[in-house]
Amino acid sequence: MRRADTFIGLDAFALRMAVIGYSAVIAAVMLLLFVVTPADRGGGPILADMVRPVFQQLGLSFGPSPLAGENTFANTRTVVAIKPRFIVRFDESSPLQKSIRIFRENRAKGRMVFEETARDIEGFSAFSLAAVTPAGEAVLVYQKELKGGGAEQVVFDIAESLRASDEIVLVDPYSIYPVARSGNS
Repeated sequence: MRRADTFIGLDAFALRMAVIGYSAVIAAVMLLLFVVTPADRGGGPILADMVRPVFQQLGLSFGPSPLAGENTFANTRTVVAIKPRFIVRFDESSPLQKSIRIFRENRAKGRMVFEETARDIEGFSAFSLAAVTPAGEAVLVYQKELKGGGAEQVVFDIAESLRASDEIVLVDPYSIYPVARSGNS
């Protein structure tokens, strides 16, 4: 046999590698659909319920047996209580600005100084210091729970009361994080 007859060209090699890669992707997808049980639901794999009767009719066994028990992660729900966050830029002359500087060096001490200072300033005792942005703004968490509908309006009312303070230059309602807990919905 001549050497030219056994030589595989680069294009044929690339085609073979593409076929092998495509086959591997198809095999991985099939594995995920038929064998792996998703973490967010109880029972078995996604398509197991559709394929299992066909295999049983043929007298064959199919895949792993379904998981026993209940998946607690599949039963999480959100609670009505929320704690809104605000991005706040304090005036340079504000005593609360000192806690922001301390927070950058030592978070625990910065939070402690903020709480002590906020107790003495009207309207800030209900807030805790959660973080500081790279631009030097404080992320404050309103510690009192807001319940039921109309919470967004309450958040905007809190922001307006903060804007009225001489201590603050900028206030932006950052977000409302729902608190998740497990339970039956």
